[in-house]
Amino acid sequence: MNRPLVSGDLNSPSMEAKAAKELQRTAYERAFEAAQADINAAPQLAREVKSLRGQIDGIEKALARPISVTMPTPAQPKLKQVPIPATKHIAAVAIAEARRKLGQTPVADTLKTLFPAKHHDLARDRIARLWSKAATESASTTHAGWAAELVRSDVLAFWKALAERSAAAQIEGMCRSLIFGDNNSLTIPHRGASEGSLRPSWVQEDATIPVAQATFGSTTLHRFKLGIISTMTRELVSVSNAIDVIESLILDDLAAGLDADMLDPTSGLITATRPAAINAGAPNQASAGADLASVVADFKYLRTQLACARRPVVAMNTQHRQALEMMVTPEGAFPLAAMVASGSLRGMRIVDGPNVPLGIVSGLDAASLYLGIDLPMVDISTSALVAMASATAPDPQMRAENMTEHGVDVAGSIKVSDAAGTTPPTELHSTFQHNAVALRVVQPASWKILPSSCIYITGVNWG
Repeated sequence: MNRPLVSGDLNSPSMEAKAAKELQRTAYERAFEAAQADINAAPQLAREVKSLRGQIDGIEKALARPISVTMPTPAQPKLKQVPIPATKHIAAVAIAEARRKLGQTPVADTLKTLFPAKHHDLARDRIARLWSKAATESASTTHAGWAAELVRSDVLAFWKALAERSAAAQIEGMCRSLIFGDNNSLTIPHRGASEGSLRPSWVQEDATIPVAQATFGSTTLHRFKLGIISTMTRELVSVSNAIDVIESLILDDLAAGLDADMLDPTSGLITATRPAAINAGAPNQASAGADLASVVADFKYLRTQLACARRPVVAMNTQHRQALEMMVTPEGAFPLAAMVASGSLRGMRIVDGPNVPLGIVSGLDAASLYLGIDLPMVDISTSALVAMASATAPDPQMRAENMTEHGVDVAGSIKVSDAAGTTPPTELHSTFQHNAVALRVVQPASWKILPSSCIYITGVNWG
């Protein structure tokens, strides 16, 4: 048992003094012990403080130094990929499908043959994906997985590829181009000169502002189509330059159909079949003649009639353009050659093509022309029975105007059942029996020009 700190009468004054003294002594002892412990720990604390101070100094020095950051170099492709035009995509799919059906050649092998270089890896992959849809149904710009992916990004490039062959394709870059997509028609609002004006008036201070009202009309662009079928033998599909042959076939035939009907004033509207030519029913006059003065007079007529045109264009056959370049004065000068070569004459852009009707030169305001465009739809068949009739002479012909001839129905088509009764009889061609393929190309297209925006000259014989 511990002894009490004090003994005696706890209530006496002396005992209270002793107790206070004892408590004070105990407090001193405890304070001494605590101080002694701090003294014993001081060396260790000093070492820790010194270490922390060194770390702080190191951090401050590091922060004071300029920082040099080196970003990792982004990974670069080993070989730049070369894009393939939309027309070659379409031609490659047609060839790949034809070779698969004729010779059981894997599509991947055909694509490696057509595009063997490593910089075409992405192109081959894209074409293979297009083929996967085209092999089961007609290749169409409206089918997901087929050319729908090409429409927005490549349709203008496709028309650019047509520019070497087609005046219509050259005009496309200046007119208002519209893509049909899934639509059968497009309605375009516009305001004509006789439909009111919103021209503002000058108004003095505190005067009332006049009210004007204008009405808007609309133009409907209906979806029409150009179509052609061509049969090809196994040998043609297998040649090394098959893709160029097929691509040229598509481009040449479409260019011929577009220019011939778009710029021929005798080509009128056929409901549900084709649009009228942009110069059908337009004002016109005969050419002044073939000499230089007459050419100047012809262009003066065109330019005067299109004085208010925002994008004046003159369209002609390539032979007429060449005649302008070669026109020579008695002194041996070629006064028009430089202007024609630059693509402009008397402020009008010149477009030309070999399929524009000869003898007709048209002037138009491209800003008033609406052109509905899409990529062509392509289909391949090795088991087709084809009535071998074209839309041109000699007979038998498939044409919408030829409705009264024997064997031609109301749509202007020669059916397989009518073939034997046409004059002369229409040959039927079985691609299965001949070990061949049939390539069908359908080009959705339409156009319309606003009133008073086109004129033309007839009987042109320059040079």
